[in-house]
Amino acid sequence: MRAPHRTRRLGAIGQGQSLRPLWEEGPDAPRPVYGESVTAQESLGLTPISALRVGELRVVRSGRDRLYDLSADPQELHDVSAERPDDLTRIQAALTTYVEAHTGPLAALGPQALDAETQALLSQLGYVDAGVEETGGDLYDSLDLLAVHDQLGLSPSQRRLDPALLVRVLRAHPGALSLWARGVPFLLELEHPEADALAIEAARLFPADEEVLARAATVMARAGDPRAAEGLAAFMASGRGAAADTRSEVLALWAQVALSLGRTEDARTLVSTLAARPLLLGPELYDRALLRHSLGDVPGAASDYAQAARVLSDDAALWANFAGALAQLGRLPEAMTAVERSLALDPSQTTLWARKATLAQAMGDEAKAAESCAEHQRLGGRVAPCVQ
Repeated sequence: MRAPHRTRRLGAIGQGQSLRPLWEEGPDAPRPVYGESVTAQESLGLTPISALRVGELRVVRSGRDRLYDLSADPQELHDVSAERPDDLTRIQAALTTYVEAHTGPLAALGPQALDAETQALLSQLGYVDAGVEETGGDLYDSLDLLAVHDQLGLSPSQRRLDPALLVRVLRAHPGALSLWARGVPFLLELEHPEADALAIEAARLFPADEEVLARAATVMARAGDPRAAEGLAAFMASGRGAAADTRSEVLALWAQVALSLGRTEDARTLVSTLAARPLLLGPELYDRALLRHSLGDVPGAASDYAQAARVLSDDAALWANFAGALAQLGRLPEAMTAVERSLALDPSQTTLWARKATLAQAMGDEAKAAESCAEHQRLGGRVAPCVQ
């Protein structure tokens, strides 16, 4: 995984270098090529990334130095530092000299050694090169952390991220807003035991971020913390609940807070603001569908579920909720299709098998109802109509 970067050929005209090599070797002679990326630094508050290519070898510096042989490994998947220490030392020195001469010393965030457990978790994800532990231990470097950040941006079915690793990363990098903004919702979705505490901690670390504050308020509301009501009152009084530039995610989160607190009118106001926004992303549409469903706007919820499902087609919970709305509207064949789609994605949903049986009975399909009840009972379910 590489971040966008700028490249510069060393020895190019205008850098105070002798033109003799260009004359003697020609313009196409291989020369060192320098690259840099500030994405990790500017977006995540991590160590900036730089690199130097000399021939077919490339050193990437991102909190620690990695050496890649591009002739055998063009995708830079295998660090050969341990096998080629002399090449590593030679190119490291050239990279350090160039960086200090042209940009000044790179800012350093003190590298943090990994313990054995975290090393193993990163190795499972493929972010840590094999054999690194034998050469002195790995680091929480910028490339590893950018990989974790990218994992959080994937759909739930595509993520290969251990929550234990994520908790370690967040605690090690309390200034990385983007990691916290993506990581905390992931942990809350999993109902991780540390998720609530991390959500509240995020609000302390990033008090200027509206989404972080709203998410912390949802946790506080569930816990009966009076700060949730205070935050909602302040948000509504500020006019941000009706403002055109308030992010949709923020509106949806505060609407959840309002529902948790029994503040139905505030929830309706926030959902009305959301309803006026026709161009929403899949997750935002799903949030709005859930809110409309909770407020009794079943037709609106069904419409939003349908649109969200086009984007989030692999979300089993979305299809299950969509099925519930369709059943409420009497659209039983469509509800059955949605239930079966959800169960195909996650067949372990015990209660949903009973709901499928109920739908099948309503549609007069006793055979399908019996099959659904058998699966429900096999999974340990004891819900009507499968158990009288």
